[in-house]
Amino acid sequence: VVEGKFRLKEGDVNYAIIGKGIQYALSINPTNVFEPLQVHYVKNLRPGITDPSQVFNKRLILPGGIFMLEKTLDESYIIVPLQFALELFDYTAERTSLEVILNEGANEASIQNQIKSIVGNNFRVLNGEEQHASILRTIKIEKLFVFLIFTFILAVASFNIFFSLTMLTIDKKKDISVLYSMGANNRIIRWIFLSEGALIAFSGAFVGLVIGFLIGWSQQEFGLISMGMETSILNYYPIKMEVADFIYIGLSIIIITLLASIRPAFLATKFNNNKNL
Repeated sequence: VVEGKFRLKEGDVNYAIIGKGIQYALSINPTNVFEPLQVHYVKNLRPGITDPSQVFNKRLILPGGIFMLEKTLDESYIIVPLQFALELFDYTAERTSLEVILNEGANEASIQNQIKSIVGNNFRVLNGEEQHASILRTIKIEKLFVFLIFTFILAVASFNIFFSLTMLTIDKKKDISVLYSMGANNRIIRWIFLSEGALIAFSGAFVGLVIGFLIGWSQQEFGLISMGMETSILNYYPIKMEVADFIYIGLSIIIITLLASIRPAFLATKFNNNKNL
């Protein structure tokens, strides 16, 4: 609340909490108690009505405060007392929706199923994610493309590993010939260079995931990167770390690095004669 205070009713007087965008559009002064808001709502129209006053329900309400959260909300919502809304809409027991706030640590899925069993199939019982399914779907698609871009960048970077292992096989060709003369076979030589690639893959994945976890944890705890908007609901970018993400990223790093090690490992088996000694 950026102006006035959060009050919906004092005695018999109703007050409205108005979005900043609506206040700007209507030039509302929350301190002016002499000019209440006139709120109109269309009644159920019937044929033959000629009096315009019979078409609308009209109620007066004083502005009590101005809230500012997010542009879409600020331009769309006015919060009023429940009884005021019932009279304006000619409602009795009707409700468009009811919101349930759970205690911390409550089992959301279990409570959702219980409510569904109580109200039946004529009502929709949605959790927070289901209420914003389209937004979450967009976020998941964005997350997928970020992962694909990351994988592509990692594949390009794996060329460094490929050339490094290739140069290593050329540099160690005398040592490879010595191993052959001592009784080593192609399988052992390939295993040595694949192990070298595996060492790079596992150590790189471990270090990278640990650093990523520390950065994510720091963002969760200290909010290192802010939203940069004074009217934002959150002061910093929200982040949620999931075990599945770490697993997928780790597997992609390991698989790509191991694939980059296969060609150098087979190249090393060509130095199996005494000419390289």
